[in-house]
Amino acid sequence: MPSETLPIRFWSKVDIRDPDECWLWKGGVDFYGHGQIRLGGRGEGITTVARVAYYLTHGIWPENALHMPVDCHNSLCCNPLHIYDGTRTDNMLDMTADGTQHGGRVRV
Repeated sequence: MPSETLPIRFWSKVDIRDPDECWLWKGGVDFYGHGQIRLGGRGEGITTVARVAYYLTHGIWPENALHMPVDCHNSLCCNPLHIYDGTRTDNMLDMTADGTQHGGRVRV
């Protein structure tokens, strides 16, 4: 369960701009360059910032928080208007189409 401080910690690390622009994450990133954040204290788990942006905006955890294929391919983008809840298949098709599949195996 996310901590009560998650919204404050999260949005303080996002460069919020105009609604149509990417809002870039200024915090930590994983091996592949995707923004990530700890949900609470130690042992609480780490997730992608796209998932947190979607959750904080819509109130539900997405199956896969994906960036809009036409508008945004920026793995550091946290603009909720650029993120949608897609399936694992959507994610794999999008990675294949834009050439962001890592190595020989898809990591989702």
